[in-house]
Amino acid sequence: MTLDLLSNPLVGLVALVIAGAIIRVNRKLLSKAWWQEDERMYHMGFFEHVKTQLTLWGFTSQEPEPLSVRIRRELEQARSNQRSESTRPVAPAPRAEPVRDTTRASYQPINLDTPPSSIQTIRLSTIAQEQNVLVTGPKGSGKTTILRTILNQRIQTECIAIDPHNEPGKWPCQSVGGGLDWTAISRALGAMTKGMHDRFQQLNQGVLKSGCFPQRTFIADEFLAITQELDGRQYPIDAGKALISRLTQGRKVGECVLIAAQSDTVQSLGIKGNSDLKSCFDYLIFLGGNIATRAKFHGCPDDVAQEAFRQKRPSVVWHPERNNWYVLLHDLEPVLEGDMSIVSSVVPIGSQEPVPDIMPKNTGSEHGNQYREPAEPVPGADGMDDEIIKALHSSGWSNNRIAERMKGRREDRLARIRKALADDVDVVSE
Repeated sequence: MTLDLLSNPLVGLVALVIAGAIIRVNRKLLSKAWWQEDERMYHMGFFEHVKTQLTLWGFTSQEPEPLSVRIRRELEQARSNQRSESTRPVAPAPRAEPVRDTTRASYQPINLDTPPSSIQTIRLSTIAQEQNVLVTGPKGSGKTTILRTILNQRIQTECIAIDPHNEPGKWPCQSVGGGLDWTAISRALGAMTKGMHDRFQQLNQGVLKSGCFPQRTFIADEFLAITQELDGRQYPIDAGKALISRLTQGRKVGECVLIAAQSDTVQSLGIKGNSDLKSCFDYLIFLGGNIATRAKFHGCPDDVAQEAFRQKRPSVVWHPERNNWYVLLHDLEPVLEGDMSIVSSVVPIGSQEPVPDIMPKNTGSEHGNQYREPAEPVPGADGMDDEIIKALHSSGWSNNRIAERMKGRREDRLARIRKALADDVDVVSE
């Protein structure tokens, strides 16, 4: 029966009409829904546009996004970016070159006594070759020891020590003024000035050219005591002016000066109003506590001062003309009181032979003086036999200089020397 109904044309026509009506109804319903949705979206967009414009024009304020919402949104965005980055293919990195070379460097132990390469150093033997040197430092810092050590490098030249606090064996050269003999020191400074004047006369007459005069060194220890006593009032000589004259003019005619003082101030040197004269010294040596005071005052760099205090004997050196600072390297054996060496005629030229110890020896160091027991006297009535006298004379010592190392009256000492040398010529006393 069902097949009969489907095969009936009338039934098919009715079904077709019903289907068309249904389609038309659905089409109207859908069209109305779509229009309503479009209208709703249009109105929403219009209102949002108006709201945005009003916000831009300043009539309304945009509601801020809650902090929790913004943080949650940023975290989600960060996780999303991280996931996308982790899934992105990465090209393999190039192979790194080996850091260590195949050959190993030889082991070099650290020398704790050598300053770093960035800090300049200078040897005491280099300073000893210069003409004018000032050594400053507190008591017991080793000023006199350094002067003796420098002086030992000039033993073949004429050297005169001016020291009001002199004691036997302190200087390996002629000394003047011991026992606070200010009169003798005044005469010595006057002779020093006259000797320099005579050399300039020889320079003017063409006897010798500048730089060809034999070196003559005056050593002044405890210069402050000298300048305070010899200020041109009680005595005819002014020690400060004599120093100024020697520093500014003496270099041309071989006149040198080595000075030890507790400070480098103009008051200590007796050159008030002439502070620039310190640049006439070739080098200034600062010892011990003067590094942190006077050296720092002149501009000593912190790294140089710190490195100097790491040394066994803290010392810095200033070259005032170039304004260079150095850590002093003590490459010369310190010369203690009573220790000196001369060039002997019985050994090859240039070799060193100690002079017999005829005075009480001093074991002073830069940390202070400690005296040993007096040495046994050399056989002989005056503590010096003929062989020693002949050795000293053949090495260039004058009779007067040898006499200073002997005991007794001066006339007896000179007669003793003449007898040993079989010299009948009278010795003119200095």
